[in-house]
Formats: sequence, structure tokens, C-alpha cells
Amino acid sequence: MFYNTEMCIGESGATPLEAFLQALNQFVEVPRLELTAFELGEHLVRLRHGMDRLELHFAMGAAAFATTNEYEVQGSVSPIDLIRHHCQMSGHAAARAVAAGDQLHRLPVSVAAVEAGEIGFAHFSLLAGVSRACSSTPLGGDIAPAPGESGTDPGAPAASGDADAGTADPSASSTSVRTVAFDERPLLDLAREHSVGLFSKDCERARHAYDAAAVLDEHVAAAERNRCDFIPCEGGFLAIRGFFDPIAAAPSRPPPSLSRSRRGLVVTARRLAASPTRW
Repeated sequence: MFYNTEMCIGESGATPLEAFLQALNQFVEVPRLELTAFELGEHLVRLRHGMDRLELHFAMGAAAFATTNEYEVQGSVSPIDLIRHHCQMSGHAAARAVAAGDQLHRLPVSVAAVEAGEIGFAHFSLLAGVSRACSSTPLGGDIAPAPGESGTDPGAPAASGDADAGTADPSASSTSVRTVAFDERPLLDLAREHSVGLFSKDCERARHAYDAAAVLDEHVAAAERNRCDFIPCEGGFLAIRGFFDPIAAAPSRPPPSLSRSRRGLVVTARRLAASPTRW
């Protein structure tokens, strides 16, 4: 089976990827330019835009690769595992690439926005999680529209956008499942205005409006992973190690004033240790 990358061999005989890598080598080997602070900032913006476009292209290829059984031929347990290992990525990044690439055909306006530099690939991956989560919905259930959407276009994002947001399993219950259209435009407008962190909150709120039960299940699953260990150490010291979901962690975050007070206590303790006779 062959896959069309929509590229052709150049007159030199090099593939477009080889030509690109050669140009990349020349780019990174050029001595640093003397740039003003403003010019450096503009340089970084343009460089990041190019990287976002490459991420989008990589996601397209990763999704196409995930439809094959080549991972079994090479002895991996899954396509994501092979991408993670051979592309030297984390499992999370590999899964995000596959999930985002799988939704490219459903998000043409968002793809164009990445190409134009209006949003980044991180925004797009969140939108892809939304599209995947909203690709099906139980029949007979009330579908609340996402913010900015009409009741006929129930868009709702996955809480993280980077993980594989599963669709309803028809075998899990007697409820039928139907495919619903996902309107990317309302959330895309928010992506253009908001940072990635703020946009992830937009996505969580919108998905909650679409399927509150699914979001609740995710929060319950996260809460079940909470833990706190107290570890006795030599000299009477006590180490605390834990893992908390965002809701459980919120009360434990000290206000900035308290953080400054703690830093002051550390400074005082160091002074006492350095000059015991002075105090």
C-alpha cells in the first residue's frame, strides 16, 4: 500500500523532504545574526509559525501511519509506540499528533488558520480533541450547545484536547449513537483571541455544555489518582510526595504574599546558620 504525500521529486533527484533538510542544515549553520530585541522577537514569531506548519504536516503523516499495520512489522505494540520510539517523542506528543492529524479533514478552516499564523498547532490540537469528542452523541439525549453555537451545532471540546477523546461505545448501553456536525468556527474565534492555556479552559467549558456526564467522569477518574505520601527522613525531617487533581490542589496553593513570607523565612534561616553568634 502506498501513501501520497502530495510531493514530487525535484529536478535534482532529491525528494522535497531531503531538499528541506538540506535547507534546514544551511539555516541552522549560519552564524547568529546581530538583531535588535524587537527583530529577535519578530524572528521567533516567524520561526514558531514555521514549526507549527511542520507540526501540522507531521500530524497528517502520523495519522496516515496509524491506519497501517507497519508497527506490527517493526515489532511495536501500537503505531503511537513506534512513533514515540523512532521519532524520539514522548507518548503524549505522539498521541497528540495522531489525534490531531485524524481530524484534519473535519477542520479545514482551522487548518487554514494555522497555515496563516492566526493560531498555533497547540490551539489546533485542542480543536481536534473537540471535534473527536463531538463526532457522535447518544440519541434521545439533550445536547447543549457550546458557547457561541446554536442548538443545532453542538460543539464541545475535550478537556485537554491532547488526549484521545473517546466517542460513545454503542455496545456499552442500549442507547443509539448518531453522528453530529461539529462547527469549528465559534471555538476557532476564541482560539484566535486567547492563549493556549486560556483556550483549554474554553474547551473544557464548551465540552461540559455538550456532555456534562463525560466531563464529570474525567474529573472522578482524576480524583481517584490523588495520593499523598509522608516519608520520614534522617534527622527528623519529613518529606511529602503527592499527586493531586486540579480541584484538590487548588486549596493548597498559597497566595503570593504567603510565598514571599516563606522566602523571607528561608533567608532568615540561612542568616542564622551563617552567623549563629550574631543572633
